Amino acid sequence: MDRETVLGSSGIDLNKKFDKAGIAVFVKVLTLVKAPFWDSMDDLEVPGLIDNLDAKRIADPAGMSDLDFADAMVCEWNSWVNLAIRAGILREMTH
Repeated sequence: MDRETVLGSSGIDLNKKFDKAGIAVFVKVLTLVKAPFWDSMDDLEVPGLIDNLDAKRIADPAGMSDLDFADAMVCEWNSWVNLAIRAGILREMTH
């Protein structure tokens, strides 16, 4: 299944508009149960678009430490930031 099948062409067009407009959008989806839809969206590769969605399944968030939960929430953040900088969506901060 591809992203256009799932989202329709308007979903693809919207994502392309965000990318072309330089609007930084990163989506983190947390699921408590298996979520094939979100897994398939997370694994999609669309030519010309950067990967801006991370789906994470955590069956028992209450059973993990705050640090482990925080690590799970920022997983893929650095790679997305690097992709967005290379695509011109974000600028690298200089001090």
